[in-house]
Amino acid sequence: MLLQDLATEIIEHIVQNLSLCSDLKALCQTNKRFHHIANDIIYHEDAHWQCNALRWGSEEGLVSVVEKSLDQGADVNYIINHEKETALFPAVRKQYWNMVHLLLARGANVHRRNKVGDNLVYFAVTAGSYDLVKLMLDQGVDPKSHVEGDVPPLLLAVRRGYLDIVRLLFDGGAYIDDSDDWGETPLHIAEVFRKDKTGARGADALEMAIIRGDMSTLRLLLEGGADPLVRRWTRHHAIITAALAREDDMAILMTERLVGDVGFFDGHGKELLWYAVKGRCQRYTRCLLNMGLDPDRDLWKEVDGSMVGGSALVVEMLGAVVLAV
Repeated sequence: MLLQDLATEIIEHIVQNLSLCSDLKALCQTNKRFHHIANDIIYHEDAHWQCNALRWGSEEGLVSVVEKSLDQGADVNYIINHEKETALFPAVRKQYWNMVHLLLARGANVHRRNKVGDNLVYFAVTAGSYDLVKLMLDQGVDPKSHVEGDVPPLLLAVRRGYLDIVRLLFDGGAYIDDSDDWGETPLHIAEVFRKDKTGARGADALEMAIIRGDMSTLRLLLEGGADPLVRRWTRHHAIITAALAREDDMAILMTERLVGDVGFFDGHGKELLWYAVKGRCQRYTRCLLNMGLDPDRDLWKEVDGSMVGGSALVVEMLGAVVLAV
């Protein structure tokens, strides 16, 4: 009799007694029937031990994996990581809507906090999702409930300028004077930005996002109204900082948002091309040239060969005639 013709009970017994993962994988690859039999057993054993399938599926947004793990007996409120989080936390944080609905339908506890005290409303605000915040509030999560040391969701929403979410949380009962462990409240933030006529706070935040190479935060700041042309005490604005840091994508993103403004290149073109070259930003230099800047007339200062010597492509784009000997 062939191995594949053995009774299901015998195959199950073999699977349960394989000690090495490599042996189990080899058996599953032998025959589709073995895979189906072993798959259910593996999910069942995992669901009653470490819940790796639940953890992996929730982190990667694999609804079918999570559903199968739950069907095999996994606890929907099992702690999946060192942050003391359940599967609902990454699902909310990464906006896996189908996953969120599945876990809620299976009885996930919406009132839990992770190790540092952050609740699900906090992560919904972090994601910037009005609908997700509303869903968590509709599920009964208290927007004014937080522990010492964490950041109240309303304070986070005010910091990020999520006006609709601020209204939603305020209507849900969040306290306007709730503070973090530094004593900062939403009222403090509102007052600081009301007095910030020059946009200096936004310029500092843009600088920090560029230094950290944090493109997602940079986008949020720009969408929230931060002006990339406001100069800091260094006399550099955010686009210059990005060019000198060789963050081509960031420099291009900020420039493309402004290029349609009347007189933008007349007022800033020479400076931007100069710093693109000085920073040896090949793609940003090419982007500016494609936008119409001309190295023969639009270089802010004389470029010397040693400045761009490390970038043959920049030299080629500018042309030897504009390089000082």
